[in-house]
Amino acid sequence: TKEYLRTRGRVEVTGNPLREEVMAWEGRKEEACALLGLSKSKKTLLVAGGSRGSSFLNRVFLEALDFLPREMIQVVHITGAEDFAPIAEYAKKQPFPYRVFPFLDSMGMAYAAADVAFCRAGANTVTELFFFGIPSILVPYREATENHQWYNAQWLVKQGLAVVFSEEELQAPLLAREFLRLLNRPSGFPESESHRMQFRNSAVCIAREVLDLPGEEGC
Repeated sequence: TKEYLRTRGRVEVTGNPLREEVMAWEGRKEEACALLGLSKSKKTLLVAGGSRGSSFLNRVFLEALDFLPREMIQVVHITGAEDFAPIAEYAKKQPFPYRVFPFLDSMGMAYAAADVAFCRAGANTVTELFFFGIPSILVPYREATENHQWYNAQWLVKQGLAVVFSEEELQAPLLAREFLRLLNRPSGFPESESHRMQFRNSAVCIAREVLDLPGEEGC
């Protein structure tokens, strides 16, 4: 963004502010799994297509399930309103925990439970995935203005947390292979506060800059 701004004034980078109720779920995996009715011994796949859901993500994920070892996985699937009913019926027939929601207010709980995520690449989604350190398979929404979701996704790739595919190239067997690769890889993301701190105080830093108050260390 700084590269495209025409101003010659100072530009302060604060990070995208996250909701307190989302950040509050950090480190609460066991509690999140219990509330969602998930097993502690299985790997949790999170599927979320944004606020309205994504029929493409829903379809290719269901196809990919045929290539995944069902004894080791469980699913939290946020479908959007349009696809909710048929996927909820499908989920009832599966031999593993499969939780389906048209929309989920408590996204922090879903992130806390997740081992791998399959998502679009909106700014909030990418920031939240980074905050929770979730390995992710991202499919940017191709109709997004100036392809901004692709750029969002590339930022998460640089952090070592994501792979990115277009809708045209992503087929079910490839998606299944990526799920398995990410589930089986050693954790490459540091379990430390450093990657979270830049977002923890973002809202405060933005307010301070707007009000032109003296900043504190880290803002």
